[in-house]
Amino acid sequence: MLPMSAQTGDRNAPVGQDQHIALCVNDVFWPPAFTVIRSICLTATHREKLRFHLVVAGIPPMLVEDLRTLKQEFGVFIEVINVDEHDRFAELVETLPTTKRFPPIIYARIFLAELLSKDIERVLYLDADTLVLSPLDPLFSMPLGNMAAAAVTDPQAMRVANGRDVRNNRDLFDPSQPYFNSGVLLIDLPAWRALDIAGKISTLSTKGVLSRLYFDQDLLNLLLRGHWLELDRLWNVTHPHDAHQILNPHILHFTGSDKPWRLLSKAGYARLYRHVMTNDMFYRYWRQRALVSILGDWAHRLTARHSDS
Repeated sequence: MLPMSAQTGDRNAPVGQDQHIALCVNDVFWPPAFTVIRSICLTATHREKLRFHLVVAGIPPMLVEDLRTLKQEFGVFIEVINVDEHDRFAELVETLPTTKRFPPIIYARIFLAELLSKDIERVLYLDADTLVLSPLDPLFSMPLGNMAAAAVTDPQAMRVANGRDVRNNRDLFDPSQPYFNSGVLLIDLPAWRALDIAGKISTLSTKGVLSRLYFDQDLLNLLLRGHWLELDRLWNVTHPHDAHQILNPHILHFTGSDKPWRLLSKAGYARLYRHVMTNDMFYRYWRQRALVSILGDWAHRLTARHSDS
C-alpha cells in the first residue's frame, strides 16, 4: 500500500500547541544530540512551545551542566528519560538484534508511546546526526489523518532494504513499494499505540523475521506499512553537501561516514555544524573520542600481547 502524501504548508505556519521533540542517545552521541537541540532552538519561531524529551541509556558525562547551558541560553523545557530505569524497555528490546554499533537505545524511538506521558499526542523524533535549519512549525500543524507517522522516503531504499544486487529480503520489502528513512519521524502517539507495536514485534520474532532485518529502520518500515504519510524530501536531506544550499533544506541528516563533528570533516555544512555545536563542545567531544580511540587501541594491543604469550 502506497503512503499518502502530507502537505507541509508554510514554514511559518501558526502553531497553537506545544512542540514535543524526542532524541534517543547513549553517552557517545550526547554532544551531537546537544547540537540538534541547539539547532532547533536557534531556528524556532515559537521557542516557548518547545518541549524536548531526551531518552538516554545511562547519564552521559557533563549532561547536567550541558542541559543547564541550553536552558540558560534558550529557556526551554528538557525532560531526561533514562531507559535503564525502565524494566519494560529492557523486556521489549530483548528479542531485537543489536551490535556495538547498533545498541538497544536505537529502538527507543519505537517505544516512545510507552516512555512519554500519555497526554502528549504528537512528537517529532530526530536522529542525533541531524541538523535543523528551519522552524518546525509546519510539522506540528499539518494534518496526519488517522496515520501513525509521517516520514521521508529513503533515496537509498533499494540498497538498504534489499542489499547486494537488490536481491535480498524482497519478500519483505518489494523495491516498487515506498521505504522511509527513520531518522526523522513525526509520530501521532494515540494512532501509534493503536497499532499494538509490541504484539507485532512478537509475531515477527515467532516467524523468524527479526534476524533478517537491518535493525530499527527495517523494523519500523514493516511495523508502519500502510500507516505512514510521505513528507517532502526537504525534511530529511540525507548525506548533505554544500550544493544542497540551493534547495533551502529544512533538516539535514548526516548519514554518510564522514560526520561533521570530526576534526577534519569534509561533510557538507561542517563549518556551520561546528558553530551550532559550539567550539567548546566540538573540541571537548573531539578530545573525548580521541582518548577513547587511544585507550581502545592500547587495550587491543595489550590483549594481543597476552594471547601471544
